[in-house]
Amino acid sequence: MEEQGEIEGAVLERTCAIGHKISEAVEVSTAQEAKRRSLFSGLERYAKEARRNFDRFLKIRSAASVPGRITFGHDDSYAPWVYLSEGTSKGISVEVARKAASALGLNGDFIGAPWDQVFPLLVEGRIDVILNAGWPNSYFDSFPVAATRPYGTFKTRIYASRKDGLGRTRDLGSLRDMKGMSVGVQRGGTGNLISILKSRGARVVEIDNDPLSFAEHMWNRVDLVACEERVAKHLNDTIYDGLFEPVGDVLETVNVVMLVHRDRQDLLQRLNGAI
Repeated sequence: MEEQGEIEGAVLERTCAIGHKISEAVEVSTAQEAKRRSLFSGLERYAKEARRNFDRFLKIRSAASVPGRITFGHDDSYAPWVYLSEGTSKGISVEVARKAASALGLNGDFIGAPWDQVFPLLVEGRIDVILNAGWPNSYFDSFPVAATRPYGTFKTRIYASRKDGLGRTRDLGSLRDMKGMSVGVQRGGTGNLISILKSRGARVVEIDNDPLSFAEHMWNRVDLVACEERVAKHLNDTIYDGLFEPVGDVLETVNVVMLVHRDRQDLLQRLNGAI
């Protein structure tokens, strides 16, 4: 009887221990689910805003230039430098552009859209200026564009999260060597970022914008993300709840400029005088 009591006690103890572990797992799972819901909620808000912005862009694209006005185009998802909030252009570069337009005695119009949609408008002569370009950048070598004098600086770093979208822990120390790693980069990159990453042995994955690059990292589709410092901070603060940390030092520092069509040297000189 005594031996049976000891066995029953041991079984009960193990059962309680298992129950405790299950409870802990449930608590962790619940926390992870809350984190996932928060993450998806932020991405859903971003997607809805992007859809509204793109609809607005389609209406503006066919509009003719108006005398006495200057039209600036910009990426719609590079906050805090340039972005759209309920259809209104905002950001560091937008404020610089507003002041420049005022100094030139012109009213400024703004078109925010995905980069691959808005940049061709400058090449086609449909808009006057592109804001917020990293310079120099070999990406622009094949296009008829000219850069203004700088009005800011981009600093690009590598970022990663300590936990993935399923709550599994990553060793950030092991990610410092980029050789063989996949790195998410906004399409076109800033400056010569893509060349720098490839020279370090990284496999570059170009993605439409930085918020999507970070989402791809969360779900383990890219190992790392290359992103401008202020942009990464903004995304951490507004969407990703501080999940991302810099890995290593600054990769590249480039100037922030406006771009005009190469044939608009008169406008280029006037903007340089107003920036």
